[in-house]
Amino acid sequence: MGKVPAGLEGYYREIAAALPCSGRRKQKYLSDLRERLCMLENEVPVANYEAAQMYIGPVEEIVESWKDNLSVDDLSCRIRFKRRTKVLLTAAALVAVTILMLLGGFYIKYQDSAHGDFVVDEIIVTKPDDMSESDYKQYWKQQLDEYWGK
Repeated sequence: MGKVPAGLEGYYREIAAALPCSGRRKQKYLSDLRERLCMLENEVPVANYEAAQMYIGPVEEIVESWKDNLSVDDLSCRIRFKRRTKVLLTAAALVAVTILMLLGGFYIKYQDSAHGDFVVDEIIVTKPDDMSESDYKQYWKQQLDEYWGK
């Protein structure tokens, strides 16, 4: 397996990106293509993209001819890969939406306890020394009635 000749990398990359298969099958096709490109470089003094299209063929024709030779297993593997990718992306999106909804819920729940630069974590109410027990209970009953709109 040789390297892709200097003037033909674009042609090679275009075909590699357009192949619908993956794994060993794709590597086999690409190694065959590298060999053909090395042979082209030896035959043609100035090997470039246009020379490759003229001697080997346009990218679309090469990919179509290889697609015709693909087996049903290769095509079904590609379809499963796409389906798996869609399922994983959907699951990731659902997880992200769930996290955002939980964060929004926590914000709504705790925004009432935020005052300026500090957050009121817990409120401890003690009876003032100059207030009787009955006055204290009446005061809090009045405060709670106002709060709950009674």
